[in-house]
Amino acid sequence: MIPIRMINKISGLLLILLSVTVAIPLVIKTIQTSGGTWGFGVIGLGILIPLSACILFGVAALMIDEKIQWKIFIAAHGITITTGIAGLFIFPVYPQFLAIVPGILAMLSVFDRNNFRYYLFAMIALALLANILLLKWEIEFGRVLPLLQLFDSSDAIPLD
Repeated sequence: MIPIRMINKISGLLLILLSVTVAIPLVIKTIQTSGGTWGFGVIGLGILIPLSACILFGVAALMIDEKIQWKIFIAAHGITITTGIAGLFIFPVYPQFLAIVPGILAMLSVFDRNNFRYYLFAMIALALLANILLLKWEIEFGRVLPLLQLFDSSDAIPLD
């Protein structure tokens, strides 16, 4: 059986890779174009920014020292929950469960610190799923990898 540490490291690396190539470029593209390519406008930032912050869970998974790993894990929850709640106030259509799920996992990890690696894996798995769905939608709509979209000038806004 593969130990949870190894599973977290592999999934953490995958999360970092997907976040850098999907979620973070979509945030940048949405800001650059005042709404992005989805048709949601800037409302999409309320979901994309907390999802981009989930890269910190991947970083936590790569830490060797358990105390540092746990601190980054808790800090990552703080950042994702804070950006999620801020998004809820700025964009009232923000789905509340995106702030509730990390909150519940953060509380469980504080009360059950011995098993926080499983909660870390749960957060990584959720963030991976969200990034994969975003990538799937981008491909289904005939667009390229979001990281490559940043370098595509065909939809650039003219600077008159």
